[in-house]
Amino acid sequence: MASTLLILCLLASQRPGPCKTAVPPAVVRKLEEAYPTSRVVTLQSLNPHYRKLYKQEGTGGCPGVASADFFGEGHDSYAVVLKAGRRSAEVYRLVVARRGASASWTVQELEEINDDSAPAVFAEPPGRYESISDDKILTAVQPVIHLVGYESWAIIYGWTGQGFEKVWTSD
Repeated sequence: MASTLLILCLLASQRPGPCKTAVPPAVVRKLEEAYPTSRVVTLQSLNPHYRKLYKQEGTGGCPGVASADFFGEGHDSYAVVLKAGRRSAEVYRLVVARRGASASWTVQELEEINDDSAPAVFAEPPGRYESISDDKILTAVQPVIHLVGYESWAIIYGWTGQGFEKVWTSD
């Protein structure tokens, strides 16, 4: 009985978490090439209070990865929050991985964030997003990237066909 329990515990500990399987291996390789000292923000990267807020969102996934057809090309692309550095001096980067015509992936950095705590990223539906800081309005025809610094700030990034437009939705 005890040996069966031990084996079950070992197997459970070897099961990959949601961040290990959130992006295809080819995207992981591309991210490792471009950002060799960075790693994906995981649930453990969030402080305990923000971890609770993330869990209440009910996504059940990885706070550092969101996928949707952000470019309107008929297939998923990936928004990934990477972290580099030590706990007291971590730098976070929002990058987007996009599959090209030859099935190869490209990576584009959208934002570098110097904050005390790790942000989370979500995919949101197309729609109208208004800025809180100016009169800017983003009308998105495909899903958008929603970057959240819990209890602090939130930014929407929407693809315009030429590049990403950024709208602060909370500050």
